[in-house]
Amino acid sequence: PSAPSGFNGLAQGTDRILWSWTDNSNNEDKFIILSDTIGVIVDNLSPNTTEYLETGLLPNTTYARYVQAYNSTGYSDSLQKTICTHANPPTGLSATLTTGTTVVVSWTSGTGGAAAFRVERKEEGGSWTVLKDFADGYTSTSYTDTGLSSDTTYYYQIAAFNFDGIMTSYDGPVMAKTLDITAPDSAINLSASIADIKGGVTLSWTNPGDDGTIGDIAGGAVLIKYSKDGSTTYDTALGPVTISKDLIQGATEQTTITGLDAGTLYYFFVKVRDDAGNLSAEVKVSTYTGAQPYLKVYGITSPITAGVSSDLIVKAIGPLGTTDTNYTGTVSFSCYLSTTLALSGAIIPSDYTFTTADSGIHTFSNAVSFPDRNEVYTCYVKATDKNDSAIYGEQTVVVSPPDFISGTVTQKDGTPLSLVYVEAYGIGLSTVTASTLTDGSYELAGLSVGTYTVRVTYEVDGIESSAEKETTNGTADFDFTLEINYTLASVQGVISGIKPSRIASSGIKPLRTKSEVPSYAFVEIRRSRAVMRIPIASDGSFRVENLLPGEYSMRAFDGENYSRVSTVKLFEGQTLGVKFAFPLSVSSVYCQPNPGPDTSGNIYICFIGNQSYGAEVKIYTITGEKVRGSKNFENFTNTDSENGKRFIWNLKNDGGRVVASGVYFYILEVKDLSSGESKKFKGKIAIVK
Repeated sequence: PSAPSGFNGLAQGTDRILWSWTDNSNNEDKFIILSDTIGVIVDNLSPNTTEYLETGLLPNTTYARYVQAYNSTGYSDSLQKTICTHANPPTGLSATLTTGTTVVVSWTSGTGGAAAFRVERKEEGGSWTVLKDFADGYTSTSYTDTGLSSDTTYYYQIAAFNFDGIMTSYDGPVMAKTLDITAPDSAINLSASIADIKGGVTLSWTNPGDDGTIGDIAGGAVLIKYSKDGSTTYDTALGPVTISKDLIQGATEQTTITGLDAGTLYYFFVKVRDDAGNLSAEVKVSTYTGAQPYLKVYGITSPITAGVSSDLIVKAIGPLGTTDTNYTGTVSFSCYLSTTLALSGAIIPSDYTFTTADSGIHTFSNAVSFPDRNEVYTCYVKATDKNDSAIYGEQTVVVSPPDFISGTVTQKDGTPLSLVYVEAYGIGLSTVTASTLTDGSYELAGLSVGTYTVRVTYEVDGIESSAEKETTNGTADFDFTLEINYTLASVQGVISGIKPSRIASSGIKPLRTKSEVPSYAFVEIRRSRAVMRIPIASDGSFRVENLLPGEYSMRAFDGENYSRVSTVKLFEGQTLGVKFAFPLSVSSVYCQPNPGPDTSGNIYICFIGNQSYGAEVKIYTITGEKVRGSKNFENFTNTDSENGKRFIWNLKNDGGRVVASGVYFYILEVKDLSSGESKKFKGKIAIVK
């Protein structure tokens, strides 16, 4: 037969090679795979075969093979081909930092070894770089990586090659971080100045970089020492003062050191430390410490609305930031928009003389207010010791223009109108709404600076009308008189069963808001878009006056639950009584003690509801036999509304005999006597004697 051609092999892994060829004959009896030139038969194959997968081989090992076409008259051989199986991947990769900037990478070679290894490295966020490759013939199982950058994270991965240069999968990556061995530069532009405080000095400097002048210093510190002897150094000076923080490169920092001898020359020595402990070189500066106190001005509300009064507090600050209780001196006040422009129209305190009776602090009650400039602006209020201009203090105050429009709405005979809808709007301005209270007053709050159209809308006999006029924010007494005259109506009523803790304190005005639900009980009355909430008095009563005739919807909130909505129709001069129906609500049903009885020989079946309800209890044995009914109970206690109601069972049955120990169950039925709505609750009772 003709000889096969194109004989070749392809490694399929660490233990197999796929051999292939072209069949050039049509008369072979079989094909024979033979090993190298010795002619050892590897396998006999069927005629017309063109490939053979040889398995069970060793990793990273070369194999020489050829194929023979054979029949009874003779045979023909292909050319020989040598192929290497894949190497096993390396394992156990590790990276160890041996010096500040040297990393040793180690691994274990796979079974059968490797013809060479590839070592790769990359920095955090970078790309891989080949350090050793097949062409280098690198067979060692460790690699020492030197000359790396300090304070840098590196990653390593390793792969192996077989003798044909085919690479395995990678082992890794593993991580190693070099040490930071580069010190920051010294603090830049270090300066010192006298602080306005006894024994105080303010130091200022510009931060260097983490490595010299480069990079922020995360977890850094500024180390300060000081002495009265200029010949000393940082290492021998007093202190230390340590400021630990992230240092932003190029940022200006300052700190005030207190507790030094007042009016004394001090030398300050400063070093910068990075998070690795590297120290910069020392820089030095000197100055005298402060000899006088300074004044702290505070207490003014900021931001504050123009025209609103506020307190102002002046405190003398002595050594270590404490109050100088011995301070005496006459303090004068000024108010200005800048260091050169005084603010006219501001109200500030008159001169005040501190005595030792003030103990270094004085409060000027409601002594400060600022004019309306119809804009948000910033001003400065300064208190200065008239005998020493170096002793002063100031507070920066943001002043906002008045943010409201307020007034009343009445009919033409002067009677105030309740529940009139009021809104303010303008070009480029948000719309703000309110409703008049029972005294006819309204307030549109939270307004921006601008000119508003204020519209009042009211409804009489189903006809809606409105009146409007313009004004700016900050206008008070912006009143409306409507061209109507009605004998106004009112609604009133009493809501029983409200817990005392849900009653609002006296003096709380009705609410106009529709969104926020207060924690106390109220009655809500609506008409179209107008809404008002009236707090309920301590006796449960409420009254809403000065209402125009027409239809209103009302509901009550008892502090926990809303009632059902009631719709009422009011006529001129009518005073209408309104009752509210609450959905039956029982928040808790329980038996105590359980197991019982208590020391008095009783068990109590209790419930807590949002109103006063009728209730019945029946007690049964575990087999369903009735033992006792509430109509024969010796006692039924209606406790205060905070604690609900309870039945007292003296462990006797309807026949007056004491029941035996065991398990019983009760059925409690709670009923709203006005609506007829009822609910049943079931529970177990254990009696142990």
